[in-house]
Amino acid sequence: MKKRRFAPVLALILALSLPALPALAAEEAGDGFSVDKGIVTYYDGPGGDITFPEGVRDPGILFFGRTDITGITFPSTLQSISDFSFQDCTGLTHVTIPEGVTYIGRKAFSGCTSLTSVTLPASLTQLGEEAFAGCTALTEVTLLGQTSIGSGAFAGCTALEKVTLAADPSSISGTAFRDTPWQAGLGEFAVVGGTLLRYQGDAEQVTVPDGITTVGEEAFSGLTGLTSVTLPESVTRIGSGAFAGCTALSRIDLPQALAEIGPSAFDQTPWKSAQGDFLLQGGRLLAYLGQEQEVAVPEGVSAIGPYAFSHFSPITAVSLPETLREIGPHAFDSCGFLTEIDLPDGLTSIGAQAFFGCSSLTSVTLPDSVTELGAGAFLSCLGLTQVTLSQGLTEIPEQAFTSAYSLTEVTIPEGVSSIGRMAFFNCSALADVTALGTPEVAADAFMLTPWAGNLYDYGLLNGYLYSYQLLHGGGTEAVLPHLVTTIGTGAFNYCTNLTRVSVPDSVTAIRSNAFVDCYALTDVYLPASVADIGPDAFLRCPEVTLHVAPGSAAEAYARENSIPYLADQPQSTVYDPVAYPMEQRFSTKTRYETLQVYALRDQNGDLIPYFRLRDVASLLNGTTAQFEVEFDGSIRLTTGAPYTPGGSELAAPFDGEMPYRTRSAPLLVNGEAVELDAIVLTDQNGGDYTYYPILDLAQALGFPAGLSLDEVILTTQLLPDTGTLS
Repeated sequence: MKKRRFAPVLALILALSLPALPALAAEEAGDGFSVDKGIVTYYDGPGGDITFPEGVRDPGILFFGRTDITGITFPSTLQSISDFSFQDCTGLTHVTIPEGVTYIGRKAFSGCTSLTSVTLPASLTQLGEEAFAGCTALTEVTLLGQTSIGSGAFAGCTALEKVTLAADPSSISGTAFRDTPWQAGLGEFAVVGGTLLRYQGDAEQVTVPDGITTVGEEAFSGLTGLTSVTLPESVTRIGSGAFAGCTALSRIDLPQALAEIGPSAFDQTPWKSAQGDFLLQGGRLLAYLGQEQEVAVPEGVSAIGPYAFSHFSPITAVSLPETLREIGPHAFDSCGFLTEIDLPDGLTSIGAQAFFGCSSLTSVTLPDSVTELGAGAFLSCLGLTQVTLSQGLTEIPEQAFTSAYSLTEVTIPEGVSSIGRMAFFNCSALADVTALGTPEVAADAFMLTPWAGNLYDYGLLNGYLYSYQLLHGGGTEAVLPHLVTTIGTGAFNYCTNLTRVSVPDSVTAIRSNAFVDCYALTDVYLPASVADIGPDAFLRCPEVTLHVAPGSAAEAYARENSIPYLADQPQSTVYDPVAYPMEQRFSTKTRYETLQVYALRDQNGDLIPYFRLRDVASLLNGTTAQFEVEFDGSIRLTTGAPYTPGGSELAAPFDGEMPYRTRSAPLLVNGEAVELDAIVLTDQNGGDYTYYPILDLAQALGFPAGLSLDEVILTTQLLPDTGTLS
């Protein structure tokens, strides 16, 4: 059977829809499976009953439409089932979903017309839209947990007569059980967990029973004989399309506690036509009912409710009042033509996905009064080029700016203490990140950005190591630089080839789950400086031994958590900082060379290259920037003079990462003393080699203004584009 690959578009959907999955090297898992990052990427085994191997955390999407699969057994390691995973597997009759799974995606099992029953574990927190829709043979469903049940999750399951709910769902869509015998049997008011799924009577005037908190999606939609509805004070939410198409509905009593009205809730009703442009409840704007492209929200409004402008595509600009304090979740969701919005001083919170999909929005300034930003607040704002963050923020939440493709730079305010999962994921133009404080950073916060790509082996922000070789693959040994002060949550997760880690004495903390599932890790060297190690930092590292200082916090941690350890490290461990080898392309008008340089990391983790004097002098010989190098107990440089070769130019005396020591290197430039910072590398025979940062060297030599040294400095890439010297 031919192996199946991820389609690129579906792979992106998978990345956006799942919890962060680990960075595993691709590997054969037996029985026809190949696994990468915990996801099945190839399967060339037969159909029939399939047992997924241990280690699989998500089955991926390559089983979509496999009509020859009859049964599925998942491993205990399974965490999620992605969107579309087993859609239209029409031969599937049974599936076992283990405890530990938290997410089942959109249409994951839709159209599995032979599936007869399913039990969903207590761990499941989210069941996606149409997850089991159209499973026409499904007769019985058991939900063991407080699961959020998405739109149409079991819609069209025309044989479904028995549903067992061990607990009320955490939330449930009004369309979750649409067109099922089970829902039809719930009576005039089909209610589950406080949500009215559907009014199944035929009265013209309806009084909804007390105790209902949510009028679900499409709960009354299309009832053309309905003239009036009285809602109880317990109702706080009306779902999308709840009364849409009720063409005779002229009166509805809204409760004072109502906080949210979904999109299109009252479309095609006389009641909506009589309300004017703004549906207000005290100081809260519940819904915009007008049709203007440019909207001025009235003064006095303090809160814009969830979905108030959502999916109203004509809107291009919104003027907000100075009285506004809150923008609710999804308030401007999918307003694709919205180009500008000025957020007033005094605004304190912006809800989850408030501006999701506002693809024409180009600039956002969050006033310093904003202290709360919801998850995905500016997710998929494709045209966003400029963002100014509030000085009042303490957290940038997950997916806050995911897929803001046009964003090129961002400054993280000093007060921000954490940057959440995928916060800037897939910001494909983001090349410059400046953090004024020391936030904790999720391992995938900057994944698929040029800035993260420029960090070489380490994802490092102001001392916080948030990922190790996240983008550049595995390694067997890691010697961390002295710039690292904290090893973050998940920084080394699933580095399955890693065997040895040396931690410098600059590190004071290791966060929880830092080394989870590093199966091959055998030795970790921890200095006495490490005072704080989080829970499960070395979870499922079966071979690891910690090398610790006697009496240290690391020793106590190893003992308390039954981790093998050796108290063989000195109390004050001095680790050699590391310089990284690089090849630098270098050209003048008359020659082109590639030479070896060494680089150090700055405070943001960027690599700064250092050059040997003789290499630079040799390469510049014959140009307007040439200089002579002489040694007579001191180093003498004479600008404008031709360089006399000594025979060791452009050699590569070292191979691989090297320990270094710093020194202040005095030079005499045209007879005047100049001190430059430098690094010294020592070979196996004790010979020292001194390297200088080229920008400092250029300034000391007073290179002519016409000489563009910026074009030859290696800043981010192993092999940068060729530079040219005048």
